[in-house]
Amino acid sequence: MSMISENIDRVQNDINSACISVGRDPSEVTLIAVSKTKPVEMLKAGGKKVVGTKQTLRAIKAGQIVRAYAANDADTFIFQQIIRAAEEAKVACIRVGTMKELGMICGVEVPAAAAAVLKSG
Repeated sequence: MSMISENIDRVQNDINSACISVGRDPSEVTLIAVSKTKPVEMLKAGGKKVVGTKQTLRAIKAGQIVRAYAANDADTFIFQQIIRAAEEAKVACIRVGTMKELGMICGVEVPAAAAAVLKSG
């Protein structure tokens, strides 16, 4: 078993134990994988991308992206929408420090809560 699999199993066991201790059904809790360390080179590389929450959600739901990005300081509801949509689409979602930083990386002059790299072709 890989180190990642072992970590996922450990976290899932922790979630199950915590749920049981407070009388909650563990099946009501979803473990979502989010990378905090994946670099943002794909966004900087100049390939096709979408910037902004609405465009990012549309592209995720249409199956047009290879990777999503969400700013840590985005509104919690927006942040969770991006994370959940990416999980459902089975694409990685990378956390970026701030909306201002994400906007700059994407080459726009305004803060951005979300962005995505589009599939080529």
